Amino acid sequence: MVLSALLRAISLTAISVLVSCQSTTEKGASTPELKTLEFPTEIDGALDEGWEIYVMRFDSCVAQEKSHCEVFERAKKDTYIAQLLAKTVIEQKSIEEVSGLSQAEFDAFVERQTEDNDQWLESRIQSSGWFNVSEYGADADKAAFFIIQHSGDVEFQKRVLEVLEPLVMHGDTSKSSFALLSDRIAIKDEREQSFGSQGECSGDGVWAPFPIASGDVDERRVEMTLEPLAEYVSRMSSFC
Repeated sequence: MVLSALLRAISLTAISVLVSCQSTTEKGASTPELKTLEFPTEIDGALDEGWEIYVMRFDSCVAQEKSHCEVFERAKKDTYIAQLLAKTVIEQKSIEEVSGLSQAEFDAFVERQTEDNDQWLESRIQSSGWFNVSEYGADADKAAFFIIQHSGDVEFQKRVLEVLEPLVMHGDTSKSSFALLSDRIAIKDEREQSFGSQGECSGDGVWAPFPIASGDVDERRVEMTLEPLAEYVSRMSSFC
């Protein structure tokens, strides 16, 4: 029960930090065998973990014979990977203990999965545009954001941010998600972030944001429907 409660509480940003901080296969190391991660396909028990929610949303989408259901299937897999990484931190276990794959095998699989998601999402945006809230609903918008948030291609993330900018002005994409992606790109570019959403644990029970641009950060956060920075830092620190 404690683990489930923690996983429910972990925000997209917290999971993103966990993903970005995982070690990668060292250069020069032998290429690991192309093993795959077994993803859950059915909900087993209460809806207390993110991947289970996306199973439900995928099933509902298919039942309604809608055309955009794949975004929920991909978000389920992305969420499941992120939660495995969260468990390694929360339970102090190796990735092999929680996934059945060695670290090298897991890293290789995640890289392939991320590249495939990038290619799929970019093709989808080029052919049909973003998953606008007005047309596809907030759930699809959030699922697509979760995929782009974890992309390893910052140039692709920048292109998506340009696509989202006019949409956020008209409420056709999540303001908070837009802010998180904007901050994530800024940190990758070694620039100051605008909203203070990206950071790291700097000690036991202490989380600190990476450098933030000058000006009233809380005013900017309010505009993007984000909680005050002090509350956010306190919440994030509970995971350190």
